[in-house]
Amino acid sequence: MDQQKSKSSPINEGVKIIENKKRRTDNGPDQHIELGNEIEDQSSPTEEVDEDSNGPNMQVDPKNGHSGGVAFLWKNKEEVQLMSYSKNHVDVLVDIRGWHKFRLTGIYGEPNRARREETWDLLRSLNTMEDIHWVLIGDMNNVLKQADKRGGNPYPQRLLDGFQSVLDDCDLHDVNLEGYQFTWERGHGTSNWIEVRLDRALVSGNFIQQFMK
Repeated sequence: MDQQKSKSSPINEGVKIIENKKRRTDNGPDQHIELGNEIEDQSSPTEEVDEDSNGPNMQVDPKNGHSGGVAFLWKNKEEVQLMSYSKNHVDVLVDIRGWHKFRLTGIYGEPNRARREETWDLLRSLNTMEDIHWVLIGDMNNVLKQADKRGGNPYPQRLLDGFQSVLDDCDLHDVNLEGYQFTWERGHGTSNWIEVRLDRALVSGNFIQQFMK
């Protein structure tokens, strides 16, 4: 799907895209691409992004203005092709000189457990390019196993099974997290302290064969 078509697709409703047309410079950040999750509601969110960017950038904000959303920033416009976007995802094709072309999708999972299937349906709908190496990163708002949660009640088994079913259907595999194993917490230092690993990276089977063997 090209950029013009993706902007007219229903999957892109309720979001805005901003592109800052600055020239690429050699003294900018080393990263070619950056991802941010859970964008704060600000009076001028684009200006916040522009200050730290030395190249084109894109921001996706939730329609209601509350926390949540995905932002992608990149230094060289020619290296990134926008495929599709919504308030819960940004999907791009990355082509950096000297690398294999790959697909990169930033995800902000539906935080409401009663609507978690919407995120699963989104992932399945994005599983359309089997010949391209695929990486998904972000806050999935779901765990894969009980060990991903410490404290509080056990994680609902139906959500564990549902998320794993999506990964099986899309041939996606969890990437091991180095360092501290939990990415979200509540009630720190109290008897109700809960820690959960909600952020993760997923890769396709062909990505593993190409880059991780």
